Amino acid sequence: MSNDISITQYKNTRGILIETSKKQPITNVIESSMFSRLSDCGFILYRGFDTNIDLFSDFVQSGSSRVTIDPMREFYGNTAQKVDAGLDAVGMHVEHGNNPFQPDICWFYCEKAASSGSQTTVCDGYDVWEKMPNNLKNLFDTKEIMYCRYIEGDKWKKMAKNLVPSANSEEEVTLDAFLSLVDNNGFRVELQEDESVYYEYSTSAVRSNKNVNKKSFANSILGPSYNYQAPIIKFSDGMPIEEDVHDALESIFEESTVEIDWQSGDVLVIDNIHIMHGRRAIEDVDRKLFNAMSFR
Repeated sequence: MSNDISITQYKNTRGILIETSKKQPITNVIESSMFSRLSDCGFILYRGFDTNIDLFSDFVQSGSSRVTIDPMREFYGNTAQKVDAGLDAVGMHVEHGNNPFQPDICWFYCEKAASSGSQTTVCDGYDVWEKMPNNLKNLFDTKEIMYCRYIEGDKWKKMAKNLVPSANSEEEVTLDAFLSLVDNNGFRVELQEDESVYYEYSTSAVRSNKNVNKKSFANSILGPSYNYQAPIIKFSDGMPIEEDVHDALESIFEESTVEIDWQSGDVLVIDNIHIMHGRRAIEDVDRKLFNAMSFR
């Protein structure tokens, strides 16, 4: 990188802040090492760069093999979607962690920062695992989580159209084509008479990283469901996740959470495998935040 760019630790985290002293397009910092850097630090906040929706979209596409979408969000530019999940605080989660289409990376662009509050929150799954008591580690190491929900026909077809290369329209999307995208024995889907689907998705809440011989606790157990029916979340053996377990997780998550204090023009890139994110309650409805999701 050029001498006009500085790299510092963001608050007390592994995350880093990359700033420029000279206004230059965000696309100028595209580098082949970004993904290895992201694996080490968990998230990168870019500040002081020239940004807009088009430059953000170019930045996302330059670092992605494939971009995915949330079909219920409005599109801006080629890849960006407005973050519009109501006004309440949003619990920690990995994006699309409740289904087998979880992207590798989450990207955020703050066009207009809030005057107060409304921070995006980031939670390091490695830190969470280290802080978890042994009884919880044993519980989640030995039991998978199951997410169960119905999705209306128009919603799953919109998402599938984006993922199925041969589909030119939503009408051409078939359930078989949709399922062909998934190489996961823990995903069971039933097509309903009204074209909606019911699915059950089993997966571990614990992620392993063989490169560093570490585990992370990164999942969507406490995640939101703004545009969809809230999933039933339980252990894959059918047993519920008890309230005291939920309470313990919320407490540990909060201990490992850092707030992103947005400035207008900021771009945030998050490792969606080992890092969870959420949001404080919206205090300023005029803030404008966009996101994108992609695969490496």
